[in-house]
Amino acid sequence: MGTATGPDREQFKGRYSTMAENMTSQQAFMKLVDRVAFEQGYGTVFGDQGKVNGVATLAGDKGTVVDMMYTYDKATGHGSGEGTDNRGNEYRVMF
Repeated sequence: MGTATGPDREQFKGRYSTMAENMTSQQAFMKLVDRVAFEQGYGTVFGDQGKVNGVATLAGDKGTVVDMMYTYDKATGHGSGEGTDNRGNEYRVMF
């Protein structure tokens, strides 16, 4: 379970799933199918050394739902990603 705060102080909670380096996008999707009903899984795995992809769905306390795709560096724990919410807004994140 992950948490985040939006620019308007909306509080988000949700689930994320990091894909194994050798996992196909279909395997990642099937892994996410068992999650909360509003989640959607998609993405591909990059072959970049030490970098791992993931997907996340966050639900806000003001009704916003954000679907994200991200990549992070296993060595540093830092990463970045992009997402779109149910209102058509686009997001870029760094962590």
